[in-house]
Amino acid sequence: MQARKTYALFVQHFGDRPLEGFARSDAAAFKELLSDLSANYGKAAEFRGMPAAEIVAATKSIDTDRLTPRTIQRHFNALAALWSAALEKGQVASMTCSPGM
Repeated sequence: MQARKTYALFVQHFGDRPLEGFARSDAAAFKELLSDLSANYGKAAEFRGMPAAEIVAATKSIDTDRLTPRTIQRHFNALAALWSAALEKGQVASMTCSPGM
C-alpha cells in the first residue's frame, strides 16, 4: 500500500512515462519535493485533491512539519525496488533511483 502512494506521487509529479525516460536528476528533484512536502499532506482536508507540488508551494512559507528523512528513505526504497525489478526484466539499463539517494 505504501509503495503505491510513492508511485502515485512520482507519476503525479513527472507524468506517466516509461521508466527508461527518467534520469538521476529526476530522482534528485523528487527527493527535493519530498523534503519540502508537509508531513500531513495525505491527511489534511485543505490539501485534498492538490498535487504535491502545489502543497509544497502553499506551505513553503509556513512553519509546518515536513516529511522525515525516514519517510523519504521509505519512498526511495519503494522506487529502488521498482527500478530493480525493471532492471531484472531488461526494461531499464541502469538504476536511476537507488535507496541511498
